[in-house]
Amino acid sequence: MLVEGARRGFDLSGDLVPSGSSVDPGTFLAPAGSLIPFAAFMAAAVWYRQRPALHKRLMMLALLTSMGAPIAHVIGHWPAFGSYALTGGTFMFFLPAIRDRVWEHRIHPVSLWGAIFSLLWTSVFLSVVARTVAWRNFADWVVR
Repeated sequence: MLVEGARRGFDLSGDLVPSGSSVDPGTFLAPAGSLIPFAAFMAAAVWYRQRPALHKRLMMLALLTSMGAPIAHVIGHWPAFGSYALTGGTFMFFLPAIRDRVWEHRIHPVSLWGAIFSLLWTSVFLSVVARTVAWRNFADWVVR
C-alpha cells in the first residue's frame, strides 16, 4: 500500500498527501523505517514465546511500532490535533512501562528499553537516514 501510494504520488485517503501535490518517493516511503523495530520485536517475541512476561511485552512493543500510520492519518484528518497526536504517539511507546509500574509496582527492563529503542530508532531514521541520498535512491528503486 505504501509503495503503491508512492507510485501514485498521493495516498488514497487524501489526508496525508492530497491528489495533485508532488512528494518524492523517499519522503513518502520514510514510514517504512518502522519495519526494522517491528521485525526485531516480533522475532524476539517468537524467540521468547516460552517466557510469557517477555513475550507479551515484546508483542506489545511490536504493535506500538506499527501505529505510525494511524497516528499520521489522525493528524491528517484533524490538523488541529497534530501536536497532541504527536505527543500521544511518543507517549504510547511507554504504555507497557506505565502498565508495569501500575500493576506490578516495577518496570520490566524490556518495557523501558524497548520504548527507548523505538523512539531512538524512529528519531534517527527520520532525521538522518531518510534524508540521505542512499535512502532516496533506494526509494526510487522500490517505486520503479
